[in-house]
Amino acid sequence: MSERSDSNLFEQGRARFESAMKDLEKDWKRFQEQAAERRREFEARAEGELKRFRAELRNNPWVQRFEERVNSLREDAGKTISSQLDALFDTLRLASASDVATLREKVNELNRKLRELEQAQTESERTHRTI
Repeated sequence: MSERSDSNLFEQGRARFESAMKDLEKDWKRFQEQAAERRREFEARAEGELKRFRAELRNNPWVQRFEERVNSLREDAGKTISSQLDALFDTLRLASASDVATLREKVNELNRKLRELEQAQTESERTHRTI
């Protein structure tokens, strides 16, 4: 009987161990789900706080003045660079992109007029030949 009771005791221990492992797995899964839910809640709260903070910053007079100054400096820098490039192009006698575009339009217009004149001349020659 001792062997049987040992076997029974072993089976009971194994059953308790398996039950404890299943409980641990359930607890672990529940813990993971709770952690994921808390993470989602934290992210949502953080996003809300970040939006609120950004709105407060946008409405802060210091930040508004800073943004205005940055935009003004950016505009001034653009004008300065543009004028310096124009001066450089003039010095090097290079055409700017807008100059090239204007010239391209004029060449295209001249080409169109030339084709019209050539067509008119061809038609005139045809009518003189038939007469």
